[in-house]
Amino acid sequence: MRTALALALLLLSFPALAQPVLLDSSGTYVSPLAGVAVLGSQGTAFVVGVDAGRRITPAVDLGMHLSAGDLTYGAGGAFLTLGPSLGTTHQLGGGVEFDARVLGTATFADVSVADGFGLRRIRGTGQATLSRSFPIVGSLSLAPTVGAYASACQTLGITTTGRCAEAGALAGVDLRFRLFGADVSLPLVLSIPLAGDDRAGEFGVFDVSRAPVTGGLRFRF
Repeated sequence: MRTALALALLLLSFPALAQPVLLDSSGTYVSPLAGVAVLGSQGTAFVVGVDAGRRITPAVDLGMHLSAGDLTYGAGGAFLTLGPSLGTTHQLGGGVEFDARVLGTATFADVSVADGFGLRRIRGTGQATLSRSFPIVGSLSLAPTVGAYASACQTLGITTTGRCAEAGALAGVDLRFRLFGADVSLPLVLSIPLAGDDRAGEFGVFDVSRAPVTGGLRFRF
């Protein structure tokens, strides 16, 4: 049976979530990433990684993304993606929060036997969102979120080279709560492409650096 079965896709959260990253009471954020998938007898693909950052001024945070794994099922297809992020968060009044951030990444990958392992793509992603938190019960709150994003990339040193660009809207909600002294958020946000197409710069099943990924868990301390 040639059916892909995702065994686990846990704590997915990058490159930039559609939510404010740092609360007024926090100075550091961490977003772990782990995933594995199986395609019948063809083997497995996996990804592990982390986003982490720290506030450098009262309204600005600086972070780093790092992820690695297999792009394809079975042997080969290794990749490593890394890059910096910069964000700013402001209170606009009436409980409305504005968040804007950018992320730049470089992906090193073994896309094909002929091309080997090397720098295969650079990508830039930016987004801006508005949200407002409403308390539900205890520490649990719900924050409707809307915004916009844009992403562009350039593939390098492979047989099929090309550029990609995409822009769209973000819409959804962010669940927020306290856990073991940390502020935790779980965004359930959709990215809605409106112009362009960034699939030309996509590599394999777990190439999760394309556009904003809008799910997962983020811990803020």
